[in-house]
Amino acid sequence: MSLELDGFKYLFIGGFILIVAGILLVTIGSILPITELRTSGAVVVFIGPIPLIFGWGAYSWILILISILIVIVMILIIYLMFKRFYYGGRGEV
Repeated sequence: MSLELDGFKYLFIGGFILIVAGILLVTIGSILPITELRTSGAVVVFIGPIPLIFGWGAYSWILILISILIVIVMILIIYLMFKRFYYGGRGEV
């Protein structure tokens, strides 16, 4: 198996694990009794290459920081993919 397919396999398994973990968290959260409901959240919207980040609630600043880190990683991955596509091969100049 080539190195590229091996990396794809790890990304696929990691994504699948994140989806299952999210489903479990939502299920557990819906089963637990709610005594006091307070919400916090953050949203990232991409308009072209420009990310717009919004947050609300008491913990919005933490979620916004996490969102900014995710956006930086996504932009870095896109840059590396375009660099590899433009130069061919492994992306070296």
